[in-house]
Amino acid sequence: MAIEKQVPWKAVLAFIVGNALKWYDFLVYRYLSVIIAKRFFPADNPVTSRLLTTVTFGVGLVARPNAGITIGVYAGRAGRTGALSFLILTMLVSTAMLAFLPTYSQVGILAPIIVICSRILQGISICGEFGSATALRIEYAPPGKRGFYGSWQMFSQSIGAFLATLMGALLTSVLTVEALSSRAWRIPFLLGLIIRPIGFHIRHNLQEPEIFLKETRHKRVSIAEIFRRYPAELFVAFALSAVTTIMVYAQIAYLPTYAVRSLKTSLNAPFIVLTVSLLVRMALVPYFGHLSDKIGRKVIMWVAPTLAGSPSIPGFTPASLRILTQYTSFMTF
Repeated sequence: MAIEKQVPWKAVLAFIVGNALKWYDFLVYRYLSVIIAKRFFPADNPVTSRLLTTVTFGVGLVARPNAGITIGVYAGRAGRTGALSFLILTMLVSTAMLAFLPTYSQVGILAPIIVICSRILQGISICGEFGSATALRIEYAPPGKRGFYGSWQMFSQSIGAFLATLMGALLTSVLTVEALSSRAWRIPFLLGLIIRPIGFHIRHNLQEPEIFLKETRHKRVSIAEIFRRYPAELFVAFALSAVTTIMVYAQIAYLPTYAVRSLKTSLNAPFIVLTVSLLVRMALVPYFGHLSDKIGRKVIMWVAPTLAGSPSIPGFTPASLRILTQYTSFMTF
């Protein structure tokens, strides 16, 4: 079946801006969890307060599997662009809930309830976005370049993580802990609200890929049929996704909190290190997407998790404190 030869620039821009902002909002909450815990989950024991904040972060993850399936089915039948436009509005609402959220001292138990609702909406938006946006990129890809075009999904996620990390580095370097705890923690969420309507406008005016329109006219496959016909493929896909997700959240989302609380680094130290590492990631993702088109997907999928997981355990040992401190001192100088 013929595939469109050229990808509209608006489609590429819509993918990158929309998906990057979603991951920016999703991760910046985790980065600021040490501060948010004091404002919305007060407790006599600070560890209990942080645990409650972390559990709230996990609520967004719990909502993701069902959201991915449900929105994926809808996008496969009604269209990718409509689903993606809806998802960016969902993220807009969830971000606004956090940006203007009253604290526990102002509204009591209602504050953590609003945080939980916001995280559920973020989880729905994030997971619904991944499958639909990746499928749309691949459908726009010319023959022999599906790996490269599909890699822009992870590239845009890297941009979102980079922006969230950069924001954390700037805030913790320029502002005091007291200023952040007071009102400055809202700044990252407010900035996300300003840019998001642009992404919605671009997505709302996108055209569906030609290959998608032809497929939907000829055949529709139910979820039950997919599970019945492709059980092994689904299991492998689930397993690979689980492995990479665990590594990403351990190394990117949790590391700043762990470094500050357990390794006793400065508040900005892990953000500086992650900012540099995410720049490297952004440069490598499209390259490996292109490489998968040349040598095959399986080689990349076997080698990448092994290389990515190998530094995880050493990164959470006290010995890493010396390396992190020395590296951060060099970057700051």
